[in-house]
Amino acid sequence: MSAGLGFLADSVKITKLANETAAGTSTINSAVVDMAGYDGCLFLTNAGAITAGGVQSLKVQQDTVVGMGAAADLIGTGITVADDDDNQAFWLDVKRPRERFLRLVILRATQNSAWGPIWALQYRGRSLPAINNVTDTITGEKHESPIEGTA
Repeated sequence: MSAGLGFLADSVKITKLANETAAGTSTINSAVVDMAGYDGCLFLTNAGAITAGGVQSLKVQQDTVVGMGAAADLIGTGITVADDDDNQAFWLDVKRPRERFLRLVILRATQNSAWGPIWALQYRGRSLPAINNVTDTITGEKHESPIEGTA
């Protein structure tokens, strides 16, 4: 394991915002991302099984407070998800948001759809390296030029 700033994991803060969501038609709001100290955030998720006729979409919202009481949609961030997009991955990237707090919203209607976890990758942080090992939350390793052998 190496500790250089040449790794993506040193430059990007990785946060799991939501676990998998079972099939349903209710809206999914991710946990809130605090953008203080970061220039941008890429949200990543994947659709699970989508029932024919399902109407799904993703968007990003922002607010000045963590509670998201006055959350507002960010123009142009809507992605429509077809009912045959089962198991496809989707991402939305927001650079220099105008307000401090962001979240990903998955709208589901008409028929059931299941969704995988929601992840946030915050980038261009003012304080590096990013801390991406948090006990009982997220764990990883970095390896520079590893040789072949037993993993």
